[in-house]
Amino acid sequence: MKKVLLIALVAPLLFFSCEKESGELFDDSPTTPDYSQDFLKKVWSSQINFSEFDYSESIFQFTIIENVILRSNSYYIFAHSADDGEFLWAFERPPLFSLPSLDDVTMVGDKLYFFSSINQRPGIVALNKYSGELESTLSFDDIPDINGFLLVRCFHDNKVYFSTKKANRDPHDYFDYSYFVYEFELETQSLNLLYNDESIFFQWDYSRVDPVVNSMNKSLFFQHIKHDSEDFYVQIVEIPNNGGEAEVVVSDKLESEVPSYLRSKKTFAVQGNYLVGNFERNAEFSMRTYDLTKGGERIWQSTTSFVPGFHMDNLYFIRHHSSGSLQHIDIQSGDVFWSQNINASNFSFLQDRPLACHRTNSGDMSILDLNTGTALVNLSFEDLGISPTSNYFHPNAFSYNHGEKLILATYRGQLLCFELPF
Repeated sequence: MKKVLLIALVAPLLFFSCEKESGELFDDSPTTPDYSQDFLKKVWSSQINFSEFDYSESIFQFTIIENVILRSNSYYIFAHSADDGEFLWAFERPPLFSLPSLDDVTMVGDKLYFFSSINQRPGIVALNKYSGELESTLSFDDIPDINGFLLVRCFHDNKVYFSTKKANRDPHDYFDYSYFVYEFELETQSLNLLYNDESIFFQWDYSRVDPVVNSMNKSLFFQHIKHDSEDFYVQIVEIPNNGGEAEVVVSDKLESEVPSYLRSKKTFAVQGNYLVGNFERNAEFSMRTYDLTKGGERIWQSTTSFVPGFHMDNLYFIRHHSSGSLQHIDIQSGDVFWSQNINASNFSFLQDRPLACHRTNSGDMSILDLNTGTALVNLSFEDLGISPTSNYFHPNAFSYNHGEKLILATYRGQLLCFELPF
């Protein structure tokens, strides 16, 4: 007993006192953990009773918003308390609805807002936080004074920000479109036009780039593509959070001569005064870093197929939807501090901690130390007493209560909460 107590007291001190020297790793393998699974104390666990719900045996989406855990499959959204795992409610998808996405959720007062499709039209759905009852629905088509068709959208500070496109004349002339960015107040349902460019290049697959929030000052950034008589240019528009005027902060010539080389979805990240983007495929210098205090000047570039991401002021290169390296990058120079092979499609950062989780090829959930890239603990179904039959950890993982707890979910409906000692 004394030996166990000594390990519990000393191990966290060892973790925080170790320093990486000369960019080297403590261990060459991210799957060899520093500590056993017993090092994590389970706080609570919960299980959905699928027998109470028709057509429901599994979980596909998983997120946490404030103190509410949300999970969903093709038919239901399930809500649990993040404090103790207590089941709160289930929302069944109504006819002619797509089930609301859990990729982006916000809470305003006692309402949870989701993006969904209503009668095959993109819109916003509000559920009661406490009961899960449907409070309201709104289609983007029903918001007055919107120009064009919806491209991308996100929740931010109790508002919806979204972009649209509109053909100036011929819809088949992709070089002659207008571009708009709007702000929509959820409570007052008022609409504000924030930015407009009357001459952009548009092609559907390559115009759907996710908006990005700068966590340092909460500004929003939207990407679109310009074209002159010869070249394509990527332009990034900053939407200030203080009511200031929107402006183009990066305008850079692309190497691509054909639009099929442009990337979609996740292409860039912003932290403080730096914007890092990988906007095109098969380019010699696809990854580019810009200084926003110097008019969007490019300060370094590299060749990689990865996409950038920031976590706790640090830059990482990540390959999504594929196995490959996770790299910790020096924002000043582009040098690699460390690199580890992981399945990055099963990867998530943990809020408020220099940690990440990823599901290994063997099915374990591994907690990574982002200071070194090494594994701290691996969690397995066998050691947790959970049947692995047709089951696996959900790739999303979340820290809770200011990073003091770790919450995991499984495909078959289990929820697990652990204390985070690191």
